[in-house]
This record gives sequence, structure tokens and C-alpha cells, in this order.
Amino acid sequence: MDMRYLNGWKEFVKVTLVACLLFSAGFGVMSAGAESTLVVDGDADGDDEYKSIQSAIDNASEGDVIRVQDGTYREELTVGKNISLIAPNGATLNGSNLQFGYAITIPEYSSASPTIQGFRITGYSPRGISADRTEGSWTLADLRLDNNFRPVYAYGASGDFTLSNVTIENNTAGLITADTSGDWTLENSTVQRHKDPGISTEESSGNWTITNSTIQNNDIGVRADISGGDWEITNSTVTQNFDGISATSASGNWSITENRIHQNRRTGLVIRQSGSGEATQNWWGSQDGPSGMYTGSGDAIAGVTEVNPIYTDEKQSTLEHQAQIHNHDRVQTFIVGTSQESDTETIQAAIDQAQDGDTIRVEDAEYSEPIRLDVGVVLDLNGSELDGSQLSTDLPGIRVESQTATAEVTDGIIESFDDAIIGAGGDGQRIIENVSINTRIGIYGSGQTDWDIRNAEIDADTSGIEATFSSGDWNISQTEISSSTYVNVQKGIDAAGTDGDWNLSDTVIQNVSSDGISADDATGDWDIVNLTISEATLGIDTEPEFSTREPTSGSWEIRDSTFAHTDVGINGISVVGQWSVDQSTFIENQHGINATNVQTEIDATGNWWGESSGPSSGSCVGNVDCGDYLTSAPTTDADSEGEFVLPDQNTPAQNIDADEQLEDVDGNGQGNLFDALAYYNNRDSSVIENNIPQFDFDGDGTAGTLFDAIALYNDVS
Repeated sequence: MDMRYLNGWKEFVKVTLVACLLFSAGFGVMSAGAESTLVVDGDADGDDEYKSIQSAIDNASEGDVIRVQDGTYREELTVGKNISLIAPNGATLNGSNLQFGYAITIPEYSSASPTIQGFRITGYSPRGISADRTEGSWTLADLRLDNNFRPVYAYGASGDFTLSNVTIENNTAGLITADTSGDWTLENSTVQRHKDPGISTEESSGNWTITNSTIQNNDIGVRADISGGDWEITNSTVTQNFDGISATSASGNWSITENRIHQNRRTGLVIRQSGSGEATQNWWGSQDGPSGMYTGSGDAIAGVTEVNPIYTDEKQSTLEHQAQIHNHDRVQTFIVGTSQESDTETIQAAIDQAQDGDTIRVEDAEYSEPIRLDVGVVLDLNGSELDGSQLSTDLPGIRVESQTATAEVTDGIIESFDDAIIGAGGDGQRIIENVSINTRIGIYGSGQTDWDIRNAEIDADTSGIEATFSSGDWNISQTEISSSTYVNVQKGIDAAGTDGDWNLSDTVIQNVSSDGISADDATGDWDIVNLTISEATLGIDTEPEFSTREPTSGSWEIRDSTFAHTDVGINGISVVGQWSVDQSTFIENQHGINATNVQTEIDATGNWWGESSGPSSGSCVGNVDCGDYLTSAPTTDADSEGEFVLPDQNTPAQNIDADEQLEDVDGNGQGNLFDALAYYNNRDSSVIENNIPQFDFDGDGTAGTLFDAIALYNDVS
């Protein structure tokens, strides 16, 4: 071969190879240059480093890294980009100088997936990290959040977010992931010392995971009630909470395994009416396993699930099939009625034989007896009616006196008593579910008892729920409080002087002559979602009724709610707590919000006031910010597929022409007189009141009136 040819070929290969390497290197530089590192040092000294974190965020591009040097920063940050915000030496975000603020906000409905790492976040109210309704898979890592009101608030988020090596401690609430649908993860973290639940993930539907974490010294360690996902708690310690894990009515294939659940004050696990989950391979604080519904002496379990095998030592080295359910002479189901299967003919006789943990099932009939419920049982009325019309008018229907165990009343009708249900003494939890009440006072609760009211209908003559000066926590969901005797009823919920925390969701209060909710002198924190108050003098009233009462001092967060046809939607005179009202509707009120003599400005931005031009003169009075208003009504009450089903219909309302309105109210595929009738019969439902664009047929900016029904009939006929 010609050596000149060979040498020339080698030179060509060498030059080509070098060119390729340079080309690749050049692209590498360009790629690296596209992702910059910005530095925040807190100094305005004219160098290339930023003084404020937010200015660095505003100038960052997708993929950039922001490094925050150590120091204390008093800022409120908004992060809506895919960036990394890192404090390698532990910078502090301190909100103690703010009366109302969020440390870090990932905007609602944002798909951004930022990483936030290395900070201490302290002193913020109402939220440390606000990520509600976000859609991204964001990450929180190596954080400490303390002395905030709500340190991490991810209500309704749908992304697969992660919290790793995070310490959440000494806040009012802990991690809030309620109503989330994503497969989020908490790993290698600590959640401790909160008067509210450490982790609130009730009504979540995602397959979330808690692993290698410690959850201790909270009210409830993990609250997963009414959850629907196949979630998992594993390799974690749940200890020294009031209740360790609460999963009442959890319907998914959940798993609680390889944990240390011990030294919780009331129960280690509550699993009443839960689905096909299991709690196997756990240490319950004793070698003989859990107590409660089981024969061991460790932490109690309220309810029955598969728990074997159990660890017989805290080091979790030995597994045995040792946990035994109590024999039937200890845990029983009593049948009340006159059939051959019944054990007693009266409800009280069954209660007198029952012990904590038993179930009393009542055959469907009418019973005329006052009940003293002094044990922690499930009283399943099974559709029967408890009628006091033939008894003394000052008797309560059910007087609940169980001392420490949970007492539950379900699936029945209580009418013609002075009070339907009274909580008298003891500190066991009271659960009221699927109960219809027609009495003078619906439910009367006092003392330190916690109440959980779900899917109830309360038609009361004086007060729907009377809770004055009680100190327990109240959870009310999917409940309607009203009165057929509008002139007599005074208050939907009377919470004056209460110290406990209140959670209201998917609830309607209407046709009350005075207050929808009376909360003067209340000191607890309130979380309200999808509440409708209509046809009341005052929707929410915090003005002291007597000179001896103090102004309301708790923190309130109200969202996705409706206040309609009142003199004042929210009468917040003299409140001293932190208040926010968001994504809510105010229509046909003389005044929307009265914030006279309020110390801390009420944040009422982002609401719908019935007109695209925002609140009219007089809608917002006093120290309240009603700016940044919605220009159209928010839509709520759709089902998981975005459909709207009226209360007495089985199929969703449909659009039968090209506009936005749902003329086919009964969902049968055509528009006619029956749609107008169905609309009028459901005119007071929250589905119509909360979705004005779909149901405002006369075009006046409101929905649910006779004129809307007439306009609908004229349209479809």
C-alpha cells in the first residue's frame, strides 16, 4: 500500500476525531450554559449575587439552580418554575414579622415541579409551604418547618410529590394532604408535637406512601379517614399520639406493615367500617399483641382487620401468629326487634348487656324510647325510627355517656324529642352518620368530647348543632342543617365559646332566622370547604353577643363556599385571628364581609361577587382585602368526571345545545317541562347555587329562583 495514502488517511481520521470531540464539547458547554446557577447572598452590594430570593426566582429559567447563602430571609416566595431552590448551609425563612403570609407558594393548578431543599421555615401563618391543588411532582428535601400554623398545605393536589428528610414539628397542624389524588411519598422524616393531626390525608384517593418516618406526640398521628387509595405505611414509628392511625371508612386495599405502633394514648389504630386492608407484621407495644378488639395488652385497635403475624419484640426480630380477637362473650352483635333472631325487644336492653366494642343492630321499625348510651358501641339503627312524640317533651332521644370508648350512631331517623342526641360526660369520640333528625335541637355537645358528624340531615326548631363552650374538636361533612319552621330556628351551628378546632366540608346551612354559624368567643381554628349558607340573617357571626364574651381569636380558612341571601355573609366584627376566604361566592347579600374593628386584615381575594366587575359598594366593609376578584363564578360540586347530578336525580344534567347551560336537568336526553320541575324542586341545592353559569337560565347572575325555572321552561318548550 502507498504509505503516503496511509499517512494521509490517518491524518484525516485524527482531524475528524478531534473535530467531533470539539463539536461535542461545544454542545456540552452550550447545554451547561442553558442551566445556570444563581446565588442569593442577601446583600445589595452591586455584585452579581442577588439580595432577595424572589428576585433570583423571577430571573431564573427552567432547570436553573438557585443557591441561597446562610442567613435569615423575611420573604414570601412564589415558585412556579421547574427550578431547584437550595440552601446548602441551612438558610432560614422567617415569617414572624408578618401578620399573614405564606413562606413558599407553588401556585394552584400549576404543573411546576420545583425542588426546595435545605431551609428552615418558621413563623408563618396561615401556611409555611402552600401547594394546594397543584399538579406537579415537586420535592421538599432536608427541610425543618416549625412554629407555623400549617407548615405544608397540599390540599387537593394531584401530583406525585415527595417529602424526604423533612422535620415538621411544633406547628398547629402538621402535613395536610387531604383530598389529594396523587401518589405522594413521605420518607425518612419526622412529624411531631402538633395539637392537630400530624398527617391529615382524609378523603385522599391516591396510592400514597409513608416510610421510614417517625410520627409522634400529635393529636392523631395519621388521619386517613374516608380515603380510597391503596396507600401504605411501612417501617415507621407511630407513638405517643392520642390516636396513632385513624382509617375509619377507608375503602382501598391499604397496608400498615413493619411498623412500631405503641404508647399511643387512646388507640394505636382505628379501622371501623374500613375496606380490605391489613395491619400485619407490626409491633404493638406488647409481646401479646394489640388490645381493644384483640386480647393482647399493647396499643388498642378499634375495629377488626388482619393483624397476624405480629412482632413480639420491639427490635422486630420475632414474628408470631399470636393476636386473638375477643371471644363472642366479649365482642358481640346484639339484634333488637321482635323476630326470631332478635336478642332483645328494646334498644336500651341491648345497650345494658353490651360492652365497649360491641355492635347493636336494630330491626327496621318504629321505637318509642329514650336511649342512654353509656358504652362505646356502634348503634346501627338500620333505617328504623326513634319517635318521642308520645313521651315527655323535655327528653333527649339518645343521651351518649360513654367514658373513653367511641360511640357511634348510624342509619336512622330521630324525631319529636327535645334534643335528638346529647353528649353528656365522658371523653370518648361521638360519631353520627347517615342520621335524619327532626327535633327542637338537633345535636347538643358539651365538654371535651370530639364529634364527627357525616351525611346527616338536621331539621331543628332552635339550633341544628349546639356546641357552646365545648372544648372538643368537631368534624362535620356532607350534612344539611335547616328548618321547616323558619320563624323559630335561631342558629344552624352555635359554637360560641368553643375551644376546639372545627372542620366543615360539603355542608349546607339554610333557612335560619339568626346566624348560620355563631362563633363569638371561639378560640379554635376553623377549616371550611364547600360550605353553603343561605337564607340567614348573618352567615357567619363572630360579634360578641354579650359583654362578657371575647372576640373570636382562632385562625379561619374558608374556600369553595357560598354565602347567599343574608344581611351579612361573614360578620367578622372584632376578630383577632388570621382569616382567609378564597374561591368562594357571595351573591344576594346586603353586605358580603363586615370586618369592622378587625386587627389583622382579612384576605378575601380571589372570590366571586355575582358580577364580573367585582364587589359592589358596601360588599366589603372594614379591614378586608377583596381585590383580585374572580370575573366569573367558580364551578364546584361536579363529580369526579366533571358532571353535575342534582340531589333527587340519578343521572347528570346535560347540555342540549351549544351554550354552557345544562337545560336537560334530569339527564334523560331531552328538554321539556319535567326539567323545569326538577330544577325548581332542587333550586336550593348546592349543585345549583355553586354553579351559576350552568344553571342561570334567566341571565341575572344568580341561580335557583322561580324565574330561572320559568326561563328554562320557555327555552325548552
